[in-house]
Amino acid sequence: MHTYPKEFFTYIRDWSINSARVIVPILVSRLHPQSVVDVGCGDGSWLSVFAELGVQKIMGLDGTYMLDRELKIPREAFLACDLNNPPALDQRFDLAVCLEVAEHLPESSADGLARYLGGLSDFVLFSAAVPLQNGENHLNCQWQDYWREKFEAIGYLPITTLRQQIWQHADVPFFYKQNIALYVKKEALEREPALLEEHELTMAAPFSVIHPEYYLEVMRYLAEAKRERTFAETLTYHVKRRIRFIRRRLGLK
Repeated sequence: MHTYPKEFFTYIRDWSINSARVIVPILVSRLHPQSVVDVGCGDGSWLSVFAELGVQKIMGLDGTYMLDRELKIPREAFLACDLNNPPALDQRFDLAVCLEVAEHLPESSADGLARYLGGLSDFVLFSAAVPLQNGENHLNCQWQDYWREKFEAIGYLPITTLRQQIWQHADVPFFYKQNIALYVKKEALEREPALLEEHELTMAAPFSVIHPEYYLEVMRYLAEAKRERTFAETLTYHVKRRIRFIRRRLGLK
């Protein structure tokens, strides 16, 4: 499994904690979880916010490289493992979380990851990078519909109304805003009329989406690349012209 440097988690720490402080209260008020597991938890920032809001039991899973890093959760709440082959747990949780992790695993792990998350909870909060989304060691960037199909195959249905609640929030980065979805086991969804209504609203709207912030980021990158290319082409033209002038002065062909 790829080892992520300390700088990687330092870079994303503020994004994680700030986003969690916006999103976790919404989830707690809606689902009232008393136990949460985070698969690919990093330093445990998301779990720390769940704990602050009264969730009694938390567990985070991530690579062994986190053992010598500073964690935001108690060491006993962290389980080091290979996320390509995560360990079987003899318990279920009120909520499973897996955010911007799946793209770091090979596509051969995609089906198994969905099944693994479904084995942990009836409710799965999930997000993963879309095609061409920048990041370290992105191996399997897919549209949101790709993951919806994976979860539907194991009997989990999506709810994306959370996106509307965070779409304009300045403290939440674009990748959570556009990629996040709550997957609910069909039987659990049918027992909750309010959630079932949110699923129906989800299915009436586009599922694979791009946030304007991401669009602008890509456009700025392309514009800058074009300016650099134009400058390089102009410089090359003038250099070649100067070389021709010098060669003529020297009587060279």
